[in-house]
Amino acid sequence: MSIKLVSKEEKFTIKLHGCEFYYRRLPMDEAERLRDANTERGELDRSEFYKDVFHFCLIGWNGVQDAAGEDAPFSHEAALALPDPVMKDLIKTMSSTVGGEEAIDGPDPF
Repeated sequence: MSIKLVSKEEKFTIKLHGCEFYYRRLPMDEAERLRDANTERGELDRSEFYKDVFHFCLIGWNGVQDAAGEDAPFSHEAALALPDPVMKDLIKTMSSTVGGEEAIDGPDPF
């Protein structure tokens, strides 16, 4: 097994709920930037932090459909409309794959 350096251009695949989701790992410098951006008066806004982590890490999908049953093009706005159980599964899977709590420095949000 080899170790792959983290790159903003990388692309990994998670298969969940019959769809493919494409993501990249969260580099430590980006995690720190997001943590700082979501901290006010020493208090981390975990909801916004996890939304930003999700926004950074999720970069595409295949097989997701809109309400009419048509393939939905990927966008970060559309990703926020994923059903809660799917979003939770994605965040848990991405977190465990990219380093879990070490990468995002916090407990499981769910």
